[in-house]
Amino acid sequence: MLMERLSYDHDTAAFSCGVDIVDEALRKEGRRFKKSRAMVWPDANRPEKIVGWSSASLQHMTVLGTPKEQVVLLEWIARDLKYPGVGPELMLRTLADLHRRDRLIPAESILLEPLVCGDLDAMRKRQRLFAEEFGFEFLPARRGGQPHLMHLPVTLDLLHGLE
Repeated sequence: MLMERLSYDHDTAAFSCGVDIVDEALRKEGRRFKKSRAMVWPDANRPEKIVGWSSASLQHMTVLGTPKEQVVLLEWIARDLKYPGVGPELMLRTLADLHRRDRLIPAESILLEPLVCGDLDAMRKRQRLFAEEFGFEFLPARRGGQPHLMHLPVTLDLLHGLE
């Protein structure tokens, strides 16, 4: 099953990933769903329930000191706590959906920044998952800070793997 556009039919109030700012972002997207970029993975047995959601946009940014390039900025990606272990599949569904909608073709890389949310151990666990499962790499930290921003180059192998 593919991701689908967020609509009034989806129960955003019942979604909880355990991070208030992310839950509220989904509710905000739900209120403006006609303009929203949010995509949801509905529960196959209860389509109003949201297993996970993501939102991405195409941006022009400087990455690794290169001239500005077109990138997909993965703004939000989260799964409901009621669906443990689906994080990797949510990422694959998100990337496949972006590819299906021709959002990855013009991009040179995908950027994401795992949220700190006050729990550094949880953030590092998510960073390891993104690196080990999908090949995301850290971008150098700015001004001596910890590296949080991660990127995944868009390659032909990646695109073919999503078809």
